[in-house]
Amino acid sequence: MDDKQYEYMPIVSAMISVNTKVNIYGVIAEYEQPKPTKGSDMMSTMTIVDMSYPSPGLRLIAFDADSKKLPHVNKIGDIIRLRHVQIEHHNNAVNAVAKKKYSSFLLFEGNSGSSYEPYQFSHDGYKFTDHDKMLISSLRKWLESSPLYIGKSDYAAQIKDIKERAYFDLCCKVLLLHEKSEKLSVIYVWDGTDAPPQEFEMKQEEETDIVADPFGESSLIALQRNDLCNFPSVGSVIPVYVEMPINELQSRFPKIGRWVKLRNMTCRRNSGLWEGVMTDKSKVSSISPEMEKMYVRDSAERLETNSYLPQWCPKILDGITVTNCEGIRFSSLIDVITNSQVTYKFRCLVRVIASLPRNVEEFCGERKNSENNIEYFYRVRLTLEDATARIHAYLYGEDANKFFSGYPPTSLMGSTINLVALKTKFYKLLGINECNSNEGEKSSRIQNPPWVECCIKSYYLDKSSPWDSRRYRIFGTTLQG
Repeated sequence: MDDKQYEYMPIVSAMISVNTKVNIYGVIAEYEQPKPTKGSDMMSTMTIVDMSYPSPGLRLIAFDADSKKLPHVNKIGDIIRLRHVQIEHHNNAVNAVAKKKYSSFLLFEGNSGSSYEPYQFSHDGYKFTDHDKMLISSLRKWLESSPLYIGKSDYAAQIKDIKERAYFDLCCKVLLLHEKSEKLSVIYVWDGTDAPPQEFEMKQEEETDIVADPFGESSLIALQRNDLCNFPSVGSVIPVYVEMPINELQSRFPKIGRWVKLRNMTCRRNSGLWEGVMTDKSKVSSISPEMEKMYVRDSAERLETNSYLPQWCPKILDGITVTNCEGIRFSSLIDVITNSQVTYKFRCLVRVIASLPRNVEEFCGERKNSENNIEYFYRVRLTLEDATARIHAYLYGEDANKFFSGYPPTSLMGSTINLVALKTKFYKLLGINECNSNEGEKSSRIQNPPWVECCIKSYYLDKSSPWDSRRYRIFGTTLQG
């Protein structure tokens, strides 16, 4: 580039210079990893701010055939010098466009007292004057005296606020990148809050009595145990689906364990479980050090309290169940899954969302005893969930008899007093109100399971592979009338 004196415009002045090439200094407020364009180039986008235009900032789009020659920002809050960037008006927005053939850039650390040497530059032989030094010092002083929580958004939401089919920005910690299939990857994210517990609409014509369909366990169960053991004990971990091969996602994504902003993402429900979705219009941005410190502090407060009570759980339970585990601290279901001992006992607060068999009439099986007489026994699988996971837990033998205390195992087929009473109790456990619609009238009802206390023990079926054959069973718990 030539050696003439350059004038650098405040961002607010540059934005009205449409169809003009300008020179700008700015603080990087948002940054996205380089990605391919529809043509042969790569592109990198960021938002820059200064004292004249601290919010929402000017969007910069840089193009180059080689992604390594695009700006690679170390952290939000760093400073960029831009020369010969074109100010353009597109889709009702003003952007700055940088292209290799006529633009150049320098990247500097934004912290006060840092070096004035750029950590990346687009062209060799760049010139740096006392005027440049003064502008950088001014921006650093501005950031130091008025720290910006850069990265805030009117569309920002936490996991506790997510809604189906709504689009939002999520600031979250990246826990794991996982390959789902050849062209589909999953980002497991967490922010320390609990996803909203869901209600389930049930249609009467399905004639299920309990739930429309059994619900599966969390997708977390299928992950490697070493990965799961690094997941936090509280707060919901949400899988976010991206249509992208895993190697491409890894090359574009910040380091695992960092906080990022997933922009313009949405959510859906799959078998009652929350899933995030990144569309072709979604983006991943870094967040400022100030914002990251704030999120780390807020999430750490919950972890440090050792409170495993779900955020959506009322302080006083309805007393639908009682247990023999009083005095034992509560564990989350992710703690149950990741416990270092294959057999262990836990006390948990959960919602019971499904049963198998689905019909109360089928809860008891029959067999012949040693005297060749028919005897009945309970064998039921319950699906339990809290904010951290969903698992299956079994009711069997004496533990089941205790759970259904007052209703000894018997044939439940047919309309009996025991069946009606047991149905009423079980409906209450699953949060189902009895349907009082007129005969022949089709209606729907809402299942909203209450939070209940239960005791869970883990066990295994095969001594040669205890972890692979690990199961869970409810014990020491009684369903109240």
